[in-house]
Amino acid sequence: GGLRIQQELVNAGDTVRRGQVLARLNSAGVQADLDLVRAQLAEAEATLAQAEATLERSQRLAAEGGVSRQDLAQQQTQQRVAQARVQAARAQLASQQLRLTYTTLVAPDDGIVSARNAAEGAIVQSGAELFRLIRKGRLEWRAEVKGEQLLGLEPGARVTVRHPDGSRIQGVLRQVSASIDAASRNGIAYVDLPASARLKAGLYLGGAFELGERMALTLPRN
Repeated sequence: GGLRIQQELVNAGDTVRRGQVLARLNSAGVQADLDLVRAQLAEAEATLAQAEATLERSQRLAAEGGVSRQDLAQQQTQQRVAQARVQAARAQLASQQLRLTYTTLVAPDDGIVSARNAAEGAIVQSGAELFRLIRKGRLEWRAEVKGEQLLGLEPGARVTVRHPDGSRIQGVLRQVSASIDAASRNGIAYVDLPASARLKAGLYLGGAFELGERMALTLPRN
Protein backbone atom coordinates (compact mmCIF):
# COMPACT_ATOMS: atom_id res chain seq x y z
CA GLY A 1 0.00 0.00 0.00
CA GLY A 2 1.01 3.60 -0.65
CA LEU A 3 3.04 2.89 -3.78
CA ARG A 4 2.26 4.33 -7.19
CA ILE A 5 1.55 2.15 -10.21
CA GLN A 6 4.43 2.71 -12.60
CA GLN A 7 3.53 0.34 -15.42
CA GLU A 8 0.58 -1.86 -16.40
CA LEU A 9 1.31 -4.61 -18.88
CA VAL A 10 -2.08 -6.32 -19.42
CA ASN A 11 -5.64 -5.31 -20.19
CA ALA A 12 -9.00 -6.89 -19.50
CA GLY A 13 -9.50 -9.82 -21.85
CA ASP A 14 -5.80 -10.73 -22.11
CA THR A 15 -4.75 -14.36 -21.60
CA VAL A 16 -1.87 -14.64 -19.13
CA ARG A 17 0.45 -17.37 -17.90
CA ARG A 18 1.43 -18.25 -14.36
CA GLY A 19 4.22 -15.92 -13.20
CA GLN A 20 3.64 -13.38 -15.99
CA VAL A 21 4.16 -9.77 -14.86
CA LEU A 22 0.87 -7.87 -14.75
CA ALA A 23 2.07 -4.53 -13.37
CA ARG A 24 5.00 -2.85 -11.66
CA LEU A 25 4.85 -0.39 -8.78
CA ASN A 26 7.33 2.41 -8.19
CA SER A 27 10.03 0.72 -6.11
CA ALA A 28 12.37 3.71 -5.58
CA GLY A 29 11.31 4.27 -1.97
CA VAL A 30 11.43 0.57 -1.13
CA GLN A 31 14.87 0.26 -2.72
CA ALA A 32 16.12 3.21 -0.65
CA ASP A 33 14.82 1.58 2.54
CA LEU A 34 16.50 -1.65 1.50
CA ASP A 35 19.86 0.08 0.98
CA LEU A 36 19.52 1.75 4.38
CA VAL A 37 18.88 -1.58 6.12
CA ARG A 38 21.87 -3.14 4.34
CA ALA A 39 24.07 -0.34 5.67
CA GLN A 40 22.68 -0.83 9.17
CA LEU A 41 23.38 -4.56 8.92
CA ALA A 42 26.98 -3.92 7.85
CA GLU A 43 27.43 -1.54 10.81
CA ALA A 44 25.92 -4.06 13.22
CA GLU A 45 28.18 -6.84 11.91
CA ALA A 46 31.26 -4.61 12.35
CA THR A 47 30.22 -3.80 15.91
CA LEU A 48 29.71 -7.51 16.62
CA ALA A 49 33.15 -8.38 15.23
CA GLN A 50 34.74 -5.75 17.45
CA ALA A 51 32.81 -6.94 20.51
CA GLU A 52 33.82 -10.57 19.88
CA ALA A 53 37.47 -9.61 19.45
CA THR A 54 37.40 -7.58 22.68
CA LEU A 55 35.72 -10.41 24.56
CA GLU A 56 38.23 -12.96 23.29
CA ARG A 57 41.13 -10.76 24.39
CA SER A 58 39.57 -10.17 27.80
CA GLN A 59 39.01 -13.90 28.31
CA ARG A 60 42.71 -14.55 27.74
CA LEU A 61 43.66 -11.79 30.20
CA ALA A 62 41.08 -12.97 32.74
CA ALA A 63 42.81 -16.35 32.88
CA GLU A 64 45.93 -14.53 34.06
CA GLY A 65 44.02 -12.21 36.40
CA GLY A 66 44.48 -9.17 34.17
CA VAL A 67 40.72 -8.42 33.85
CA SER A 68 38.16 -8.34 36.62
CA ARG A 69 35.10 -10.54 36.53
CA GLN A 70 32.89 -7.47 36.40
CA ASP A 71 34.61 -6.15 33.28
CA LEU A 72 34.49 -9.58 31.66
CA ALA A 73 30.74 -9.89 32.36
CA GLN A 74 30.17 -6.44 30.91
CA GLN A 75 32.00 -7.34 27.69
CA GLN A 76 30.03 -10.57 27.41
CA THR A 77 26.83 -8.55 27.66
CA GLN A 78 28.05 -6.14 24.96
CA GLN A 79 28.84 -9.07 22.69
CA ARG A 80 25.31 -10.50 23.14
CA VAL A 81 23.74 -7.10 22.53
CA ALA A 82 25.78 -6.68 19.34
CA GLN A 83 24.73 -10.17 18.20
CA ALA A 84 21.06 -9.36 18.82
CA ARG A 85 21.37 -6.17 16.76
CA VAL A 86 22.80 -8.17 13.86
CA GLN A 87 19.87 -10.58 14.02
CA ALA A 88 17.39 -7.68 14.11
CA ALA A 89 19.07 -6.04 11.12
CA ARG A 90 18.94 -9.30 9.16
CA ALA A 91 15.22 -9.63 9.92
CA GLN A 92 14.64 -6.06 8.70
CA LEU A 93 16.62 -6.84 5.56
CA ALA A 94 14.46 -9.89 4.84
CA SER A 95 11.33 -7.78 5.40
CA GLN A 96 12.49 -5.08 2.98
CA GLN A 97 13.47 -7.66 0.37
CA LEU A 98 9.96 -9.11 0.63
CA ARG A 99 8.47 -5.62 0.19
CA LEU A 100 10.56 -5.20 -2.94
CA THR A 101 9.11 -8.39 -4.44
CA TYR A 102 5.62 -7.00 -3.84
CA THR A 103 6.33 -4.12 -6.23
CA THR A 104 6.09 -6.60 -9.13
CA LEU A 105 2.61 -8.06 -9.51
CA VAL A 106 2.49 -11.45 -11.24
CA ALA A 107 -0.31 -13.79 -12.27
CA PRO A 108 -0.84 -16.56 -9.68
CA ASP A 109 -2.01 -18.99 -12.37
CA ASP A 110 -2.86 -19.32 -16.05
CA GLY A 111 -6.09 -17.58 -16.96
CA ILE A 112 -7.93 -14.65 -18.50
CA VAL A 113 -7.88 -11.13 -17.05
CA SER A 114 -11.56 -10.28 -16.59
CA ALA A 115 -11.12 -6.86 -14.94
CA ARG A 116 -8.47 -4.20 -14.44
CA ASN A 117 -9.30 -1.77 -11.65
CA ALA A 118 -6.32 0.57 -11.58
CA ALA A 119 -4.42 2.81 -13.97
CA GLU A 120 -0.83 3.95 -14.28
CA GLY A 121 -0.04 6.72 -11.83
CA ALA A 122 -2.66 5.66 -9.27
CA ILE A 123 -1.60 5.07 -5.68
CA VAL A 124 -2.33 1.54 -4.50
CA GLN A 125 -4.19 1.06 -1.24
CA SER A 126 -3.39 -1.99 0.85
CA GLY A 127 -5.80 -4.82 0.03
CA ALA A 128 -7.20 -3.12 -3.08
CA GLU A 129 -8.16 -5.34 -6.03
CA LEU A 130 -6.08 -4.37 -9.06
CA PHE A 131 -6.84 -7.30 -11.38
CA ARG A 132 -9.41 -10.06 -11.53
CA LEU A 133 -8.45 -13.37 -13.10
CA ILE A 134 -10.59 -16.19 -14.45
CA ARG A 135 -8.29 -19.00 -13.39
CA LYS A 136 -7.46 -21.31 -16.30
CA GLY A 137 -10.31 -19.67 -18.20
CA ARG A 138 -12.77 -21.82 -16.25
CA LEU A 139 -16.36 -20.69 -15.73
CA GLU A 140 -19.17 -22.15 -13.65
CA TRP A 141 -22.92 -21.91 -13.86
CA ARG A 142 -24.47 -20.96 -10.54
CA ALA A 143 -27.97 -22.28 -10.95
CA GLU A 144 -30.71 -21.22 -8.55
CA VAL A 145 -32.68 -24.34 -7.64
CA LYS A 146 -35.69 -24.75 -5.37
CA GLY A 147 -34.69 -26.09 -2.00
CA GLU A 148 -36.69 -29.32 -2.23
CA GLN A 149 -35.22 -30.01 -5.68
CA LEU A 150 -31.72 -29.24 -4.48
CA LEU A 151 -31.97 -32.22 -2.11
CA GLY A 152 -32.17 -34.57 -5.11
CA LEU A 153 -28.96 -33.33 -6.75
CA GLU A 154 -25.69 -35.19 -6.30
CA PRO A 155 -22.19 -33.95 -7.25
CA GLY A 156 -21.01 -35.51 -10.48
CA ALA A 157 -24.42 -35.36 -12.14
CA ARG A 158 -24.46 -34.40 -15.83
CA VAL A 159 -25.99 -31.06 -16.70
CA THR A 160 -27.17 -29.65 -20.02
CA VAL A 161 -26.87 -25.86 -20.23
CA ARG A 162 -28.56 -23.83 -22.95
CA HIS A 163 -26.18 -21.47 -24.74
CA PRO A 164 -27.62 -18.06 -25.74
CA ASP A 165 -27.10 -19.03 -29.41
CA GLY A 166 -29.39 -22.04 -28.98
CA SER A 167 -26.72 -24.74 -28.74
CA ARG A 168 -26.30 -27.12 -25.79
CA ILE A 169 -23.31 -27.29 -23.42
CA GLN A 170 -22.50 -30.30 -21.28
CA GLY A 171 -21.41 -29.54 -17.74
CA VAL A 172 -20.85 -31.41 -14.48
CA LEU A 173 -22.39 -30.60 -11.10
CA ARG A 174 -19.47 -29.86 -8.76
CA GLN A 175 -21.30 -29.09 -5.52
CA VAL A 176 -24.50 -27.69 -4.03
CA SER A 177 -24.85 -24.95 -1.44
CA ALA A 178 -25.00 -26.00 2.19
CA SER A 179 -27.96 -23.71 2.98
CA ILE A 180 -31.15 -22.36 1.44
CA ASP A 181 -31.86 -18.64 1.09
CA ALA A 182 -34.55 -17.75 3.62
CA ALA A 183 -36.23 -15.20 1.33
CA SER A 184 -36.28 -16.98 -2.03
CA ARG A 185 -36.18 -20.56 -0.63
CA ASN A 186 -33.62 -21.33 -3.36
CA GLY A 187 -30.19 -22.89 -3.14
CA ILE A 188 -27.23 -22.75 -5.51
CA ALA A 189 -25.94 -25.60 -7.65
CA TYR A 190 -22.39 -25.04 -8.92
CA VAL A 191 -21.84 -26.51 -12.37
CA ASP A 192 -18.40 -26.68 -14.01
CA LEU A 193 -18.44 -25.63 -17.66
CA PRO A 194 -15.84 -26.44 -20.33
CA ALA A 195 -13.39 -23.68 -21.28
CA SER A 196 -14.46 -24.11 -24.92
CA ALA A 197 -18.05 -23.10 -24.19
CA ARG A 198 -17.65 -19.56 -25.62
CA LEU A 199 -19.33 -17.93 -22.62
CA LYS A 200 -18.75 -14.72 -20.71
CA ALA A 201 -18.92 -14.16 -16.98
CA GLY A 202 -22.19 -12.53 -15.95
CA LEU A 203 -24.48 -14.17 -18.52
CA TYR A 204 -27.88 -15.51 -17.47
CA LEU A 205 -28.29 -19.14 -18.48
CA GLY A 206 -30.79 -21.95 -18.09
CA GLY A 207 -30.34 -25.68 -18.10
CA ALA A 208 -31.45 -29.11 -16.93
CA PHE A 209 -29.98 -31.61 -14.48
CA GLU A 210 -29.93 -35.32 -15.18
CA LEU A 211 -31.27 -36.99 -12.04
CA GLY A 212 -30.49 -40.53 -13.14
CA GLU A 213 -31.77 -43.35 -15.32
CA ARG A 214 -34.08 -46.29 -14.68
CA MET A 215 -35.91 -48.95 -16.63
CA ALA A 216 -39.56 -48.17 -17.49
CA LEU A 217 -42.37 -49.77 -19.46
CA THR A 218 -43.75 -47.79 -22.38
CA LEU A 219 -46.75 -48.18 -24.69
CA PRO A 220 -47.02 -47.06 -28.30
CA ARG A 221 -49.38 -44.19 -29.08
CA ASN A 222 -51.42 -46.15 -31.60
